[in-house]
Amino acid sequence: MRNEGYTEFDGVKCIYFIENKIIRLIPCNKNDLQKLYHHYNDHDFLFGFSEDIYANCIAYINRVQMHWSFSLDLSWRFLVKIANSNPITEMHITGEAIDKMFHPASYFYKKHMNGFTNDIDLAYEKETANNWQIIIEGTKVNIVLQYGGILENGIASDMMLHPQLIIKFDPITDISRIYKIYSAIERFLQIIQFNSSVGRLNIKLYGDKGDLFNCGLLFDSALIGEKKADINQLEYVYLESYIQKLLQFSADNIDMSLDFLPDTEFRWLREEYTPQIITRLFAAFESEYKANTALYELIKEDTTKIKNKLLYKIQECYSDCLSSAEKTYLEAVKQQVLSLGSQPGQRRKVKNVLLAVRDSLKSSLGNLLMRQDMRLDNGYSDKEIKTIAENIVELRSQASHDTTQIKLDEKQTEYIHFLEVLIYVQMLKRAEIDDYGIELLTGLVFGCNNSHLFYLEGEKTSFVPTDNI
Repeated sequence: MRNEGYTEFDGVKCIYFIENKIIRLIPCNKNDLQKLYHHYNDHDFLFGFSEDIYANCIAYINRVQMHWSFSLDLSWRFLVKIANSNPITEMHITGEAIDKMFHPASYFYKKHMNGFTNDIDLAYEKETANNWQIIIEGTKVNIVLQYGGILENGIASDMMLHPQLIIKFDPITDISRIYKIYSAIERFLQIIQFNSSVGRLNIKLYGDKGDLFNCGLLFDSALIGEKKADINQLEYVYLESYIQKLLQFSADNIDMSLDFLPDTEFRWLREEYTPQIITRLFAAFESEYKANTALYELIKEDTTKIKNKLLYKIQECYSDCLSSAEKTYLEAVKQQVLSLGSQPGQRRKVKNVLLAVRDSLKSSLGNLLMRQDMRLDNGYSDKEIKTIAENIVELRSQASHDTTQIKLDEKQTEYIHFLEVLIYVQMLKRAEIDDYGIELLTGLVFGCNNSHLFYLEGEKTSFVPTDNI
């Protein structure tokens, strides 16, 4: 993406160039550059300008840098180009991740197998396959999945049938809210496939003024230069029953860090698990544990009696003849006893999670930990839970000490990969997906079970006839 034109920044007339993720401002009068020096440390603000076609362009700038060529570089996070000042009412998203997740072949095959025929011309008309309603920071949003309209772009069409997500909402003029809505959809695609890469997405904005018309475009800097997405092809027919909850979960967790996600289909090689990646995975595990503590700490060992006896003994040690150092020491011991059991350690947390998700992982364990000397075909016992927890926690300690590089053997690599699966299961649990759904989704994403082979036979989904528009 490269555009140029004239604009003003803090009262200084400039020529601007947009190249990749940078908006470069060059003062028309080079003597005015000194007026811009005090902006070199600015961040997190909106910058507006105009183009020949799009009169209203707004970029969210997250960093400003001085450039050696007498210019100011603005790094943008997202950029919205709108042809007019009318409110936005719809967002249409197409792209690689959507093509793979909602592949037309999967949808129309299931429709055919359920006895429904296709009576519309998909070259010109569209078919509504499904719709979901969610709330994003107080805004009601309706998400519609459509197929068709192959020729709606005329000669610019690639002559292929693509799925399209139509996001509808009440009129919005604040571009930050528009970006939040887009972020929720992007986050949904990332979470459900456990992959930070969504490939190249095309985001069109529409306004409603009598008839619906193309109003503008939204660009995400994270997608600039994005290569072809290296992601799983998760078929829509298996996901249908769980999309509503996962969409709402994504909307409720827009600000959750996803820096632990891989940007490829899988992390399999031991070299891919650097100390930094392992640290991020444990941070994600801790975050999910904290967000759903009530589930994981249902079973607690009652140590109240012994704790009270210890506190009583400590209290007996106090006397007027103690020095200040001795009193300080006793107080420290008292606080240590009080804290025992109130904050479970890392090993205890892993055990608690394994107990809570036992049924969800029963059919996957044999494949996930095939190199370990354990029989896991029918789940795991308390002894095996202890072994798994100890091996996982040991890797955290190793990553903390070897901060530059870490050498893992095949068994250790398997445990870290298992931790990734555990984090995915934690997220699905928090999204209120049932055990069967978790088993199905983990099998699809990580290839660790064959639940999807029996899914359609068990009629876990219900096919709804489509609406023609």
